[in-house]
Amino acid sequence: MRDRWGSRTSFIMAAIGSAVGLGNLWRFPYVCYANGGGAFLIPYFIALMTAGIPLMILEYGLGIRMQGSAPKSLAKLNRRWEFVGWWALVIGMMISMYYVVIMGVSCVYLVESFSTKLPWGTTAETAKEFFFKDVLQVVEEVGGRKVVHGPFNLGGMAWGVLIGALVVWAFIFLIIFKGVKQVGKIVMVTVPLPWLMILVLMVRGFTLPGAAEGLNFYLAPNWAKLLEPSTWMAAYGQIFFSLSLGFGIMIAYASYMSRTSDVTNNAFITSFANCATSYLAGFAVFSILGYFAVAANLPVERVVGSGPGLAFVVYPAALAKLGDVASWMAPLFSVVFFVALLTLGIDSAFSIVEAFASGIQDKFGWSKTKTAAVLCTIGAAGSVWFATKAGINWLDITDHWVSESYGLVIIGLLECLLVGWFYKLSKLREEINSVSEVRLGRWWDVFVKFLTPAILIVILIQVTLENVAPPQAQFGQSCPHCGRTYIYATYPPDDAAKLFLSLKGDVKDEVAAALRRKINKPNASDAEIVSALKRNPRLFDLSLVRKVADSSMKEFCPHCKARGHLVRLQRYESYRNRKCIDYPPLAVFLGGWLWVIAAPLIGLLLAKMSGRKDWLEAS
Repeated sequence: MRDRWGSRTSFIMAAIGSAVGLGNLWRFPYVCYANGGGAFLIPYFIALMTAGIPLMILEYGLGIRMQGSAPKSLAKLNRRWEFVGWWALVIGMMISMYYVVIMGVSCVYLVESFSTKLPWGTTAETAKEFFFKDVLQVVEEVGGRKVVHGPFNLGGMAWGVLIGALVVWAFIFLIIFKGVKQVGKIVMVTVPLPWLMILVLMVRGFTLPGAAEGLNFYLAPNWAKLLEPSTWMAAYGQIFFSLSLGFGIMIAYASYMSRTSDVTNNAFITSFANCATSYLAGFAVFSILGYFAVAANLPVERVVGSGPGLAFVVYPAALAKLGDVASWMAPLFSVVFFVALLTLGIDSAFSIVEAFASGIQDKFGWSKTKTAAVLCTIGAAGSVWFATKAGINWLDITDHWVSESYGLVIIGLLECLLVGWFYKLSKLREEINSVSEVRLGRWWDVFVKFLTPAILIVILIQVTLENVAPPQAQFGQSCPHCGRTYIYATYPPDDAAKLFLSLKGDVKDEVAAALRRKINKPNASDAEIVSALKRNPRLFDLSLVRKVADSSMKEFCPHCKARGHLVRLQRYESYRNRKCIDYPPLAVFLGGWLWVIAAPLIGLLLAKMSGRKDWLEAS
């Protein structure tokens, strides 16, 4: 007999827990701010209705109708499609290996939060040093010399991070090894808890000076952004990546419900709960960042960030700054924040492993305990690689190629094409309608067969063009009023030697000193530096180009000032194929393209392996 949820509530809470993850807290608020603020909610809602919910209904419908994991459900549609289901599960397992390491970092910060004085300090600079030097240990002092661990300089283990990651893997095993009834009990705590923590941070943030400035940056509508295709792509990308679609999770979770279970209602509840969490998280993030900006006497745009930079640098520094209000506030709200991160992450992490476990059990008939033990051991072994002192480099590369660029987008596209074009979609719609409160019309067929695949194809083309384009970075300022952008420096420079000769004053002295260190000639003349730059223009690296741009920064927009308006300029940075700027080509291949290629090959291998004779008939 197939494992079953204890109740419909358990299923919905588990599905919400899987969808709501770290990205809701550290990615959505920034994406919203950067793509039009309040205006971004329009394309975001349209993307939810035209792509997110239709795909969620598709995955729920497959799971409930086929009563199996992603490989089993797709194999029952057509035996040749089984490998696509395994492909999805392999991608999820790859992601879990570094996702758990991020949670390991959160464990380190949580432990450090139980201190009267937070060790990362109250500025972004001290927090950044703590993150890279003390936690990740990617920067070390060796023999009085600063060493930065690049991709190929592993440098040993970041032991605190590794121990935290292994603890998380132990918890994942303990949560899933008894089956989904045990999972259903766990999510009744781990899903509401981060909502409570976010609410606490939001209320605290609203009462701080500067909160209004932060929230204005978050929600002030920039209607012109709606005319930019990148805004709409960002909306569809955010919806797709934040709903746990393409992992095989929702198919597996839905398969633990009976064939008569509602599909559409559950899909709407899960999707709206996920988006509401993202929206509310923005209030918690930007209200406290607004306070931090005011307290540090900085413009809000200087403290805004996303991803690990927000979660482990800017936001912890902002929380530490709360100690200026009352000494007990900094550690208390730091604990609240990192508990929120860990509980957001754990539901997503164990749902990935549960989805893979479901596939293994369906095909090979392993016990749940054995399956959970093997998968968690493999996952923990993979996490060791990302917990080295160079692990943050590999995490950044692998996440970009496997999660952000190809893996999930390709799986979502294949799901739409296989079910929409090679299976009677109208038949699946009728079966869904027969058990659902909210009935689907032909609009769902149109979305699954045409609109959603078209959007995913555009996203795929867009990221591919980005990933193969010649790498470039531009630095300057932009005006929020007239929309003008002023570019002061570009990397790689068109002519590094000429750029060096054009510098004057303090910035020239600083750049020259840095270049002398690079060529290991402390007393090199300008002519010797120019000669070195002609031989190797890459000596004028990204940090030096950024320094040149910083020296050219202006306070007010010249165009607006000439017309009687004093409008403060904002910092502008634009990257094309940034990973090929940050990392050597071999690292990009090994950490990115190789993982993308390996996933379908492993999927094909698992599909070719012999399973139980009746595994497609068993339910």
